Amino acid sequence: MWFRQISSPHQPLKIRHWCEPHDSLNFGWHVHDGRNCGVQSINETDFSIETTFVKSTESVIGSKVRISFKQGTFRGGISIITYLYHSDGQMVHIPQRDGLTLINGHTSALGKFTVGIKSDCTLCTTNRVTRYVSDPVQIEHGVRGEFYWTQNYLNPSKSYAALNPQNRHTGNHNMIAVQTTSFSSTDFSIDVDFESVGAPPVDYHSQLSRCLSDFDKKFARTFSTSALSSEKVKFSKFAVSSLLGGISHFRGRSVVGKMGSPGNVSYFKASLITAVPSRAFFPRGFLWDEGFHGILLARWDPDRSMEIMAHWLDLMNAEGWIPREQILGTESTARVPHEFIRQQVNDGNPPTFFLALECLIGQESHQETIKSFLRVIFPRLKTWLSWYMRTQGGVEKNSFRWHGRGVSRSKTLRNPLTLMSGLDDYPRASNPTELERHVDLYCWMAYSSRTMLNIARLLGDVSAVEKYGQMYDTLSDVKLLNELHWSPEKGRYADYGLHSAVSMLSEYQFIDEGFGYVNIFPFLVTILSPGVELNHILEDIQTHLLCPFGLRSLSKDSLFYREYNSEDDPPYWRGDIWVNMNYLALRALSHYMRRLGENDSARVVAGNIYNTLRDGLIENVYKEYVRTGFIWERYDDQTGRGKGVHPFTGWSSLVVLIMTEDYH
Repeated sequence: MWFRQISSPHQPLKIRHWCEPHDSLNFGWHVHDGRNCGVQSINETDFSIETTFVKSTESVIGSKVRISFKQGTFRGGISIITYLYHSDGQMVHIPQRDGLTLINGHTSALGKFTVGIKSDCTLCTTNRVTRYVSDPVQIEHGVRGEFYWTQNYLNPSKSYAALNPQNRHTGNHNMIAVQTTSFSSTDFSIDVDFESVGAPPVDYHSQLSRCLSDFDKKFARTFSTSALSSEKVKFSKFAVSSLLGGISHFRGRSVVGKMGSPGNVSYFKASLITAVPSRAFFPRGFLWDEGFHGILLARWDPDRSMEIMAHWLDLMNAEGWIPREQILGTESTARVPHEFIRQQVNDGNPPTFFLALECLIGQESHQETIKSFLRVIFPRLKTWLSWYMRTQGGVEKNSFRWHGRGVSRSKTLRNPLTLMSGLDDYPRASNPTELERHVDLYCWMAYSSRTMLNIARLLGDVSAVEKYGQMYDTLSDVKLLNELHWSPEKGRYADYGLHSAVSMLSEYQFIDEGFGYVNIFPFLVTILSPGVELNHILEDIQTHLLCPFGLRSLSKDSLFYREYNSEDDPPYWRGDIWVNMNYLALRALSHYMRRLGENDSARVVAGNIYNTLRDGLIENVYKEYVRTGFIWERYDDQTGRGKGVHPFTGWSSLVVLIMTEDYH
């Protein structure tokens, strides 16, 4: 925590603690290897804070964190509060001299440990308090209750808000807060040393230097950055590091319910390690996001990628359902509006882990480890895919629909949401019915069956090869796909359902009045063979979706292009550019450019789209990073400006693989 000192006890303390989107801070990890070290900058308008950490590589646990305050143009008092908390631990402050705070503690997992906290600031005051906190969401509230107004003994002309060391709390203490305050207008740093019993001291400078050097070497080895400028290499490292730095551990129970049933049920208690889309706005796990994260993680750290995937698969119930949004523990719950906490047990989500699995299969290193991992999780993957096939099927044989579509807290929406698809407000049939057919879900099922087939072949599972081979042959049959989803009038793939345009009667039809991401899904997951349908898609992409900054999500000629869905629902997937879908498009273009013949006109079209799209997307995402300091959730198709959540270093980090043309 940190805050600017106040000039009067009647002023409120504006403490920075939780990573909040409205704090207007610029922050991110410039280096993070996902395990042993990291360097993060947090920038206020007039000063900055840098945090670095390095962990011991020994078998016993030891680590060091350095918090560095950079003065900038700020003039005034600044307080930084370093705190330690453990829900079931015990901590005791051992009085020391020379500004050192020594803490002895114990937890069931770590055993006995010692933490030392010391600042190099000779003109700083140090105040401490220990107490019991019942819940991590109460930490800031607990700290706020410990302040009193007192004179600064190093600068008698200054009074300030300080933690009151006279406050005595009985019982076991599981939190200690150490306040370091400076009025000296100089830079300073605070070192936090953690050592379990028997751990050797961490040599901060040498270990950090070695770890940062190893990071640079691994980055160059993992990503082909030789053709990039030094500034774009730095940008790439920021994107990857910020994704890795967002990997978090959560514990708790999901709240689940069935559609039409008013009651809620607590899911089983679970533990989850996962990356997050945005530390500020979405600090929790999302099922369809995590598959895209895994595309990058599988390249950087296959072991971590497998660990995360195993955690997610452990969340599966006996039926094969996985809650699509993981709101585990009080900290996560506190960040989610009440109406979004309940997870519907009949709701699906795109099974994007099959994207990450495909990347794992393609990793040349770790092959034996990956094969062993696949053998362990294969039964759960079977159950998972079986859940989709069983619960998300349509009335028409071999068709699929997102069940639960149209169940909304608002009856004023112009077009019912399809939150379970991940594409939220992307326009679908105006009147949801059981006869709907969703082409994106059809394609996810085809893609998933192909990945299962590849895993079965790798494992030598003959019966599974036969089962998933038949499934993929069926779903990749262009005759079936065309029968269910090809609009002969518009010459494009589309959803099918009960639909009406403005002032028209509803009738069953293909939803083809606009063109966007949903219409190109057979292309995105590469289940199409070269032919007339692919040519139509390429022409429509070039005509309707390609713009100077990437592929827009919905064509300009759609009635819903950039339109609000209600007064309170601004457009989301209705024109803006999304990096994850652009990555899939570039991957597909790369695939078809290899398959199409040298003299095939479609190959020329695909090549032109590829070059224009890749160049425009990279330059725009980088330009916006330079302009704002952020990687964004999405980008405006008319101006290129970043929009929505920021920083968003989840699937937007895939821009690194686009820069290095790594699609395999």
